[in-house]
Amino acid sequence: MPAPRTREQPRVPGERRPLLPRGVQGPRRWRRAAGAAVLLVEMLERAAFFGITANLVLYLNSTNFNWAGEQASRAALVFLGASYLLAPVGGWLADVYLGRYRAVALSLLLYLAASGLLPATAFPDGRSSFCGEMPASPLGPACPSPDCPRASPSPYCAPVLYAGLLLIALAASSVRSNLTSFGADQVMDLGRDATRRFFNWFYWSINLGAVLSLLVVAFIQQNISFLLGYSIPVGCVGLAFFIFLFATPVFITKPPMGSQVSSMLKLALQNCCPQLWQRHLARSHRDRQGARLLPDQRSPQPGASLQEDIANFQVLVKILPVMVTLVPYWMVYFQMQSTYVLQGLHLHIPNIFPANPSNISMALRAQGSSYTATLGYRKSTWRVGELVSQRRDPAKTLTCLKEFRPAAHRHAAALKQASLPNLQPQIKHTQIPEAWLLLANVVVVLILVPLKDRLIDPLLLRCKLLPSALQKMALGMLFGFTSVIVAGVLEMERLHYIHHNQTVSQEIGEVLYNAAPLSIWWQIPQYLLIGISEIFASIPGLEFAYSEAPRSMQGAIMGIFFCLSGVGSLLGSSLVALLSLPGGWLHCPEDFGNINNCRMDLYFFLLAGIQAVTALLFVWIAGRYERVSQGPASHSCFSRDRG
Repeated sequence: MPAPRTREQPRVPGERRPLLPRGVQGPRRWRRAAGAAVLLVEMLERAAFFGITANLVLYLNSTNFNWAGEQASRAALVFLGASYLLAPVGGWLADVYLGRYRAVALSLLLYLAASGLLPATAFPDGRSSFCGEMPASPLGPACPSPDCPRASPSPYCAPVLYAGLLLIALAASSVRSNLTSFGADQVMDLGRDATRRFFNWFYWSINLGAVLSLLVVAFIQQNISFLLGYSIPVGCVGLAFFIFLFATPVFITKPPMGSQVSSMLKLALQNCCPQLWQRHLARSHRDRQGARLLPDQRSPQPGASLQEDIANFQVLVKILPVMVTLVPYWMVYFQMQSTYVLQGLHLHIPNIFPANPSNISMALRAQGSSYTATLGYRKSTWRVGELVSQRRDPAKTLTCLKEFRPAAHRHAAALKQASLPNLQPQIKHTQIPEAWLLLANVVVVLILVPLKDRLIDPLLLRCKLLPSALQKMALGMLFGFTSVIVAGVLEMERLHYIHHNQTVSQEIGEVLYNAAPLSIWWQIPQYLLIGISEIFASIPGLEFAYSEAPRSMQGAIMGIFFCLSGVGSLLGSSLVALLSLPGGWLHCPEDFGNINNCRMDLYFFLLAGIQAVTALLFVWIAGRYERVSQGPASHSCFSRDRG
């Protein structure tokens, strides 16, 4: 039943208020309904996003496309990086042209269209329509001589898949940067405490979507079919788009206010390079004679004055250092999706389904042998040719093949044993997806966010001990530092077992890993700590970026916040690439991707050192920011800009 109309005037020209009933309880009920709709849309969008990324490497590496491992990993890295780095674009478009409501709606529509490419290429007819026929793969190296250059052919269907993934990344980044601030707009009238609680539940919705995706979608993709597995994310985006449109009558929608990003850049140029600025003024004086209203300044209200531009520029100068010092935290945070998972694959994984022969782990003692390389048997013969091509030395090639042959025979015997009629259904449907290793962190957030929102924060608020957003962020950095220290200590202990030839051979998917006999449950503390750090660093970071940004730049500032988290991810990947060069701690090419001859423990301790130094810098910057913000001029400026 629609709510009755009131005569409340909009706060700014062009702002549309929802149809709310008179009284106090009515507006509160409809504000909560609008916030709940935003949370549901975010949960579905995140479920779709994680459903796309969880097994993307496995999908590209499968027989559907036959991409090499490094090619598939590079595509996943480009997609994840673009989904964060493009966030300021969506925020700027919302501030200037579209408004947050239309930006989210159009982004979901683009999301829906682009995500349909993945299930469309999951069956032969669809692949041939979009990509053409797959070229034949060679059975061996094209050139047997060690001096000839290795050919790097373009992966099959690469232009189509990269274009689709970049469109999905653009849509996802625009939703991420605009839906956050749009949802906060819905509950802002209920007070600052309601805004803080909204960000808590917003982050909880993100992780709930991740759980649903990892439990259901990743399992279907790996054990049933990619066609069904990638159709579910498309359905999630379609449902999110429908809910967003259905909830339009209860939303507060604001028009584009125009972005002052260009004004900020001009002020920065004027302060840093005054001579260059004077030449720019002289050159553009004639062009400005007939100029009236620039496209990025169109607004139903008068443009910002020079004093307001300067005040907003000063606010931006204070906000950016706080956000930049969070980048090392994001370097630590994204380890749970990369090196933490890699470490877990080399720890003993218990047999949750003992009846499945493919999950049976055999304890093997290496007695005086230096054979620690991981030998993964692939059923496609072109994989064998690829393995041979990686060995330039003929003697090493013969040694590799001799070691590979008995492993292949053992794997074939296991497959023959597993092909009994009464066991085949179990083997097909009970394999544990590798993506489930990420659930440890997600479950921690799902449990602690409601506990913090309902119990801890109200108690601290009554005692007047509730820390500020910046203080929470510093505490989150401390937990992140502790997590990576615990990971480094565990890696030291794991390498102790490896160097004493105490290993466990376990098959995960189609790859045989030589792991330490330590249980994977020893990773729970580091996942627990990184989950706690999320609650204290990421959630208050969102609240800080929204509440402290000038009103005309909220979309762009939220985009910059997510962009910097992507920068942290890429910096962490770049550090891994640097340490993987010859002589680095992570350089162990003889292991074919195995980390048993690497020093990942030193890498973890290096990250801890970087985090510790920047945490001290953050404490100093945050203290200075809070002292400056307590001034009366800053307070009045904030109150005006945030509306």
